[in-house]
Parts: sequence; structure tokens; C-alpha cells
Amino acid sequence: MPQSSTITQQNRIDRAYAKAHEQARVGNLPTAITARAWSNGITRWRYSVASRTTGGDVWLVDLTDTHGTLVTACDCPATGVCWHRAACRLAHTGQLTAHRPVHPIASAMAAD
Repeated sequence: MPQSSTITQQNRIDRAYAKAHEQARVGNLPTAITARAWSNGITRWRYSVASRTTGGDVWLVDLTDTHGTLVTACDCPATGVCWHRAACRLAHTGQLTAHRPVHPIASAMAAD
């Protein structure tokens, strides 16, 4: 039986990570613009990532790290997986450089 030509979710994720690495090679890296930590160990980061197709457009990515579980949201028009989110995940885990990384966590610990 022939293999389906439908792109799987994992294929989309793999392509997003490949695109993030490709963009990093040409200098299009995420910029960490804010970070916040809560006393329970959860951190939330906001990154900006320049559009690779539309000059001047910048997309914002929110990344929440709950004890190693990463959740991201991007305001780009893509539905589903986007390379902006992949780039920020890679930057957050140290697999990709980010511009002006916010370090240490810029804001005070918030009360629970």
C-alpha cells in the first residue's frame, strides 16, 4: 500500500526546526525582550522574531517554562506550527543563540 502524501504533525515540527536553524545561519535570531519568574519556578519569556518574508514585520512569541515543559504562542498569521516558535524553543534550551538574552530574570519574583 503506498505511503500517504499527507504531511504529518511531526513533519511540520521538523520543518519548523530546520527553518529556525536556517534563519539562524543568516543572522535572523530571536530577541529575548522580557522575562518573568514566579516563586513556584515557572518562568515566562517574550521573544521577538523578524519575519523572513516581510521586511519590517516582527512577530512576538510567548514562551512559558513550567519545570521543563515548554508552551509557546506566536502572533504570526501561521496556523499551527511556525518556525518562530521553534526558534524560541531552541534559544530557550540553549540550542540556538538569542539576541540580547534577558539574564538574569529581569523582573522580581511574583507572589503565587
